[in-house]
Amino acid sequence: MQALLVIDMEQGFMNADRSERNNPDAEKNILKLMDYFRETKQLIIHIQHLSTDPHSAFFTEEGYQFMEGFEPHPGEKVFQKHVNSAFIGTNL
Repeated sequence: MQALLVIDMEQGFMNADRSERNNPDAEKNILKLMDYFRETKQLIIHIQHLSTDPHSAFFTEEGYQFMEGFEPHPGEKVFQKHVNSAFIGTNL
């Protein structure tokens, strides 16, 4: 079985003050992959970062909301994490 893991596609990344990215087409490419997986009825798993640090961009609801276009569709799994790794403290 194949699955697409969509990790940390959240508003907090759009609002973060970061230097120039090395992957400016990442969102566009991930959306293409998501479209393909949906069209072929394959598993998509979303990983959402809910920070416990009040100074984090992912602490507030605004920060941890999915970016526009990356919202899970009905039936797609969502795992929430509280640390940088999607595999620590989750049921993945």
